[in-house]
Amino acid sequence: IKYINLGLSDNFGEKKIYINKKTSTSTFSKLNINSKWLRLKNLLISGIKRNSFLRSEYVKITTGDKFVKSIKCKNIDLLKIDTEGHEDLVLRGFKNNFLKNRIKFVLIEIHNNHMYTNYNPKVIENHLKKNNFILKKRFKFPFLAFEDRLYLNKKKIDI
Repeated sequence: IKYINLGLSDNFGEKKIYINKKTSTSTFSKLNINSKWLRLKNLLISGIKRNSFLRSEYVKITTGDKFVKSIKCKNIDLLKIDTEGHEDLVLRGFKNNFLKNRIKFVLIEIHNNHMYTNYNPKVIENHLKKNNFILKKRFKFPFLAFEDRLYLNKKKIDI
């Protein structure tokens, strides 16, 4: 395992990340302050009427295509994306890898909680369908407003 301090998106440079007390839920995405799920999350993590987000900072970002090329990776068996509302932009950053059918599976977190502005699960689903992916399995979590979905590239089935 090699730790690389770099974010993925649909472009490269720097991007603001919002750091949460529960660091695994930090995000590049803008929050929908009217979301009931966000209010519940803040309550559970920080207590009454407190925000669980501590601060923001800028981090280096690149596209999936540039990253894959930099590490000289030819094919991806499993691309796992869990980016707290930034999933569609991460997918866009893998444009060339999708066009060349270099990704076999995508395991992606889908939010159904309206916590992020400009987030639409249908956009993610359509992006994957357009790139030859079919839904194979949904992993639902009891009492939570998100799920993981496993997609398979139809053009990579024989591998």
